[in-house]
Amino acid sequence: MSENQTATEPKIIIVDDKQYQLADLTEENIQHISNLRVVENQIKHYKTTIECMGITQNTLLGALKASLAEVPSTPAPEPEAPVEG
Repeated sequence: MSENQTATEPKIIIVDDKQYQLADLTEENIQHISNLRVVENQIKHYKTTIECMGITQNTLLGALKASLAEVPSTPAPEPEAPVEG
């Protein structure tokens, strides 16, 4: 969804390759647009948060591996195959 706004041109909104004049929209249409913008902003925020959490996870995993380098270890056992019944 995009919106063009200038002082001389009417305000429009484009949805699914169709252009609509903002002056022609109902209050319900405008509320849906407003809600959609809120959701789009939340999605952007959560994407950024998830990216930061991924970086933090990698940093913590690297620190854990470095701190475990001097700790004696043995190979982990192979996982068991699921039993089908």
